[in-house]
Amino acid sequence: MIDSVKDPRVLIVGGYGKVGLAITEYLVGCTGYRITLAGRHPEKGVAALRRFQSLAVVDSILFDVNSDKSDWDDTLKMFNIVITCIDTDQTNLVEACIKLGIHYLDVTANDVYHQQVEKLAARYDVRSTVLMSIGLAPGLTNLLAADVVRSSSADCVDISILLGSGENHGRAAIHWTIKELLNSAIQKRKNRIRKKFFGAELGTRMAFPFNFSDQYSLQRTQKNVMFQTRLSLDRSLLNFSILSIYKIPYLAKLLKLLSIDSLVDMLLLFKSESDVFSVLVEGFQKSASSKRVGIKVLRGYGEGKITGLVGALACMKVHEKQKNGIFHIHEFIKLEEIQADLLKAGCVFQE
Repeated sequence: MIDSVKDPRVLIVGGYGKVGLAITEYLVGCTGYRITLAGRHPEKGVAALRRFQSLAVVDSILFDVNSDKSDWDDTLKMFNIVITCIDTDQTNLVEACIKLGIHYLDVTANDVYHQQVEKLAARYDVRSTVLMSIGLAPGLTNLLAADVVRSSSADCVDISILLGSGENHGRAAIHWTIKELLNSAIQKRKNRIRKKFFGAELGTRMAFPFNFSDQYSLQRTQKNVMFQTRLSLDRSLLNFSILSIYKIPYLAKLLKLLSIDSLVDMLLLFKSESDVFSVLVEGFQKSASSKRVGIKVLRGYGEGKITGLVGALACMKVHEKQKNGIFHIHEFIKLEEIQADLLKAGCVFQE
């Protein structure tokens, strides 16, 4: 096993994708880090390495999380940090890393999976770091919400996320977003729709209840505070269309019966030029007639780029702290620890 403190050797599973490559771009600038990109398709590995062809610190290997896990140990032992950049609902890889004492980070945004990983703390003597929620949402949203709770008397926190339709989201991500919006409308959650002010540049937008995992992990770890996450888009026409789905009876059920792929095609027609994103976190005190007692606003460009930055910063903090246990990002890092790096990347904070 390589030295876990001196030799940061990182395996990025799903490393050929957008987030994996973004994490790599940040880590290659850090002294001492060696990065191996891993995936199922060798040809994608060759294409990915062209971006880093002048750097000897990046290579690639074939690695399939669906393969026979008995073959993993020899590969995993070459690394002391594993970052998973694919959505998964299986805990095989994180369990293998725990058994070997390898740090494990995961961008998966699935709360059912998060709860499965949390339960591993009762089954294993965890002698490495397992860190979840390391992107924008969940990730930065957790850090902003936890900061509002720490700095105010809030017992209710609203998290509102605005995404630009110019961001290059994959079809799978758009498909998931549409499905979750339809599910929320079917559950008749229209009474939770709010108008939110995202700052002078973006103005006021409709924000809709959404199934981001941040609200659930925050709820489990901040038990005296209620959390609610909402989603808004930068195009007013898109927000109006979503509002119609909430308000017209049975429309959501009808659309769900139709092909969601067709809805994905339609949504792609409304792409804007902007890849802006914004996170608005507001703390309220219910005992004071829901008075707002805290607020944080973050605005930036390039959701995928910032997700990669958060993943890279989380990786560096894991290597630096060498803290054993299973955590979500807000239990492991404070916003102030990475705020300067976010500012350098073009993010703007408001309070």
